[in-house]
Amino acid sequence: MISAEQKLEIEKYLISKKLPIDILLEVKDHIISQVEEIKKDENLEFHLAFDSVKNAWQDELEMKSNYFLNINAPNFVYRIMVESDKKVLKKSLCIVLIIQLLMAIFILKISNKEQFNWFYLIINLSLYIIPISIFVFNFRNLNFFKIKKRTLQYSIYQRNLTAYIAFITFLNSTIFDSSKSSERIFNLFHGQDLSSKNSWILFVLIFIMQTMMVFTNINLFQHSKTVNHIRKYIPNYK
Repeated sequence: MISAEQKLEIEKYLISKKLPIDILLEVKDHIISQVEEIKKDENLEFHLAFDSVKNAWQDELEMKSNYFLNINAPNFVYRIMVESDKKVLKKSLCIVLIIQLLMAIFILKISNKEQFNWFYLIINLSLYIIPISIFVFNFRNLNFFKIKKRTLQYSIYQRNLTAYIAFITFLNSTIFDSSKSSERIFNLFHGQDLSSKNSWILFVLIFIMQTMMVFTNINLFQHSKTVNHIRKYIPNYK
């Protein structure tokens, strides 16, 4: 067995490698088990056994960056984050496709542009209200959404939250011009502006914006959920 001080040394090492706390908690127990196993099987002192484990993890703990994906993390964490982004993006696309399908059904069922304008406004406002609701109902965790000293993150979802304000701003600009944009979408679905490049560009931009908003909302929800799960461990790493 290894002592509490030795476990703390392992934790400090993992913190120095900029592991998010949710990943750190999983990896820590795994590394402690490896150190204990090597220490017992090879009859080594703690530091020698720990050095052996660090060498085994060297490649996985090398930093890898991707500016476009906003990732700067150890190799294995990088892979986890990329895989997480893929899953969240797939969910976001499915949700937005459902939204677009509902819009199309609503447009084809009615011929009143004013009614559709309200429907369109409600959809976009929902994407704005949902994250605000998450913040309100998780008010006590607001400080957990900030990156603390040593740029330590609490979860793999936290890095994407920095894009939240940008997407909210973009959404607001769309809402403020809701009547004009909803009219173009209405006409496009009714086949009146099929040859209009501006209408198609607007449709694509709205699709992208809604996808990224849903993507951000899912990350925000997952981050809040993770923080609630690991809250009791967070004071140890502040």
